[in-house]
Amino acid sequence: LYAKLVTVPCGRARIIRVDKRAAQAVPGVHLVMSADDLPQPVPRFGPHLKDRPVLAVDETKFHGEPVVAVAAETKDAAEEAARLVKIEYEELRGVYSVDQALADDAPLVREPELRAADDPHRESNVLATRVYGWGDVDGAEADLVIDERYTFPMITHFAIEPHAFAAAPVEDGIAIWSTIQHPYLLQKLMAKLLGMPLSKVRVYAPDPGGGFGGKQNIKLEPLVAFMALETGHPVRLVLTLDESFQANRRTSAQIRVRSGFTRDGVLVFEDIISDYLLGAYADIADRVVSKSQYAAAGPYKVPNVRITARSILSNTTPAMAFRGFGTPQVNWAVESNVDAAARQLGIDGAEIRLRNLATRGEEIIPGDTPADGLWHETVYKAMELVGWDEPLPEGRGRGIAVGLKSSATTGLSYSIVRLLADGSVLVYAGTSDMGQGARTIFAQIVANEMGVPLEMVNVVMGDTMVVPYDQQTSASRSTVFMGNAIMRACRDIQDQVRAMAASAEGVPKDQVAVQEGVVSLPNHDRSIV
Repeated sequence: LYAKLVTVPCGRARIIRVDKRAAQAVPGVHLVMSADDLPQPVPRFGPHLKDRPVLAVDETKFHGEPVVAVAAETKDAAEEAARLVKIEYEELRGVYSVDQALADDAPLVREPELRAADDPHRESNVLATRVYGWGDVDGAEADLVIDERYTFPMITHFAIEPHAFAAAPVEDGIAIWSTIQHPYLLQKLMAKLLGMPLSKVRVYAPDPGGGFGGKQNIKLEPLVAFMALETGHPVRLVLTLDESFQANRRTSAQIRVRSGFTRDGVLVFEDIISDYLLGAYADIADRVVSKSQYAAAGPYKVPNVRITARSILSNTTPAMAFRGFGTPQVNWAVESNVDAAARQLGIDGAEIRLRNLATRGEEIIPGDTPADGLWHETVYKAMELVGWDEPLPEGRGRGIAVGLKSSATTGLSYSIVRLLADGSVLVYAGTSDMGQGARTIFAQIVANEMGVPLEMVNVVMGDTMVVPYDQQTSASRSTVFMGNAIMRACRDIQDQVRAMAASAEGVPKDQVAVQEGVVSLPNHDRSIV
């Protein structure tokens, strides 16, 4: 069946009445579903907080939030039925910016009863506040203080492939197809939502045509799953371009940065206040805020730092992960202050950064991992590549900036590598290839480790019933985390082959070599291919 969403043309609205009769009369229509047709209370989901309903309940929270979903035998029938659904609604005052959300008389995006009784922000649009830092910012003395405010807009991910979802009842379970980056997380959340064991929820994750963080987490899969279970038929939903715009975005932000410098351009303190606009539901955006702000002072040696970060709800599209996971927003603000200081102090923009960069082994955040690279060399290389000291033509500019992102810290990537009888190799990995080239690099690792031609390696992905667990495909981690898992599996195979050859030929295992697909035996005039 083909699914089509029905929405109302405003951000926040009270749903008064839904009339489905005309839509249900369209030939080929199997289901016209609203919140009343779902289990009560309407199930809620989310990777961080279980706050998003499968369909809008009582009121819509953002423009594009589905109120009704139609399933029909043809795409045309689904679209016609969707047009015939009549939704009576009352547009309500919403909040669409940081200032509106924080105003004293701001309407609440989330009902207080959906929040914990001891939540200090229960009666506000602030989802969470975090404070990081060290030293004494208020007591620090500086020769120059740069105090500026920055705004960062909403940005859509705009992947080449639209968001697409499908679900089908399978015996006493369900199969789900989704263009998702984290198939195992989807499996876990859907199993909880549907009250099924993990073994009864199978997720197929075909290679997404682009992701950039926007396809990390669960979105409309729950709705499609409930429709499939209700109708007993497979149901498929492909969002239009307009709908994809309303499906995800990057967090927007307002950031104030006070930076203190000596007259020689050395950072004395950083005082950062970041307000990130999350949208109507938390999704993963609160994690985006916490992770990015923890290292907001960047790769610099700053003795005094104070970072205050707020995650703020609004009647806008829910924000999700996006390349850099919240770091570009605050990094741009901090680096803009560094540039302003360089101009006022008459110091070269690259030089002021070199004076403040941590050297290898120095702590940036007290008590955390010290700097582990020769970062100055990176800046020198960048200067060389852009011809930093060369004259510029009229009307041309040149800039340099450095940043630090707190990246993935855990692994949980597993692979299975099978050496087949003809010397070809199968690789099973839970990573999603969304254009970053994971399939290629995994095959190259196997070809290198096993000594087989690249064309003899096949990489299998995207099926939770077949491939072993992988925690996530994000943070530019696949080559390192999954790549190492594959490499270790290959070396285990090599070790097993050496053991078999040693046993068969009666030689010590440590004297057996496996190179380029050939097992070489000591003191033998032959090899085993």
